[in-house]
Amino acid sequence: MLPNINWGFLKNLEWNWQGKFWSIVWCVLFIWFTKFLSKEESGFTWKINKSAWLPFIIICIIGIGVQLSDIFSENGLEKFDKEAFFYQLTMPGLAEEMVYRGVILGLLNKVFVSRKNILGAQVGWGLLIQAIIFGGGHSFYFDDLGNIQFAFVPAIITGIIGLVIGWLREKSGSIVLPIIFHNLFNVFPRFLALFV
Repeated sequence: MLPNINWGFLKNLEWNWQGKFWSIVWCVLFIWFTKFLSKEESGFTWKINKSAWLPFIIICIIGIGVQLSDIFSENGLEKFDKEAFFYQLTMPGLAEEMVYRGVILGLLNKVFVSRKNILGAQVGWGLLIQAIIFGGGHSFYFDDLGNIQFAFVPAIITGIIGLVIGWLREKSGSIVLPIIFHNLFNVFPRFLALFV
């Protein structure tokens, strides 16, 4: 259980700033102070494989296309919210990429050592498993009565996104590009809402 400290400046905020903050802290502590994973094995490095930049740009363009398709199909744009904008610009990508593509993928790669070359990235079973965990983590929720529910469509969509971002992590050797993509993907609709 992560500590729940009552920080006064967080009282009036609606988004899970504290939860994401503690995810980041625990990942950094795990990588820096245990011997389970090196910084390189977890992607905690600024060194990015140069061959990952073109796929990164293509993935960003596709991500923007997916977001535009969603916006113009049925969901539309939400009203601009400053807190949501800054939260989506920073926290989910930092915290979730450190957890899923950093620690979880790094540990799974140590367990499942065989690799295949898929589109220029050496990937193993860890890639698929972390994507399933990522999809599941975005699909369980509490309904208004407090019952645990599972949303199948978000599981599939976020699982596919987790697969693509995980591949990018393996291709680049770093969690930097996945963090950037994740935050851009999350903030793009909120950025558009600035102009509506």
